[in-house]
Amino acid sequence: MGCVPMGRVITRVAGNTRPGLLRLIRVVIPIALVFSILTILVNVYLFIALMITLVATAIIAAIVTGLLYMVTITITEDELIVKGREGILTIPRSVVTSSNILCIKERSEISWRSGIYIRTAQVYKLRMSYGPVNYTIQLYEWEYDRLVNSLREYWGWTPPECPSTR
Repeated sequence: MGCVPMGRVITRVAGNTRPGLLRLIRVVIPIALVFSILTILVNVYLFIALMITLVATAIIAAIVTGLLYMVTITITEDELIVKGREGILTIPRSVVTSSNILCIKERSEISWRSGIYIRTAQVYKLRMSYGPVNYTIQLYEWEYDRLVNSLREYWGWTPPECPSTR
């Protein structure tokens, strides 16, 4: 049974709390694919068995990752609703703004190109921390802009930058 918001929905963001696992799957699959293609020289049946195993593992890993680690944060006029693996959590607007339950972590992603380091993208992470429940989800720039603009317009509040954990 779902939770019905008390006020009008302002914005909603959803994300995976374990994006590193998806990146790992994207790295392991090509390596396994190359290995399995090399086995075709040894035995066609071995190749077919490896390919079936590889595809099944990738599908199961994607489903498990998507179901277990998906978080949805909905902001209404009156409250913050968080749906995650711990269940549904509803936090009043006054508590969110006074306790800084939401914060944004921003960093530049730097990569090595043609012998020099260049800034390739701005990475935003939304952290929600309330008691024992802690989630961090990565946001695209347009999601970040939409979230901050909506909070500024409807709540008159901007989420602070997350404190450094170093």
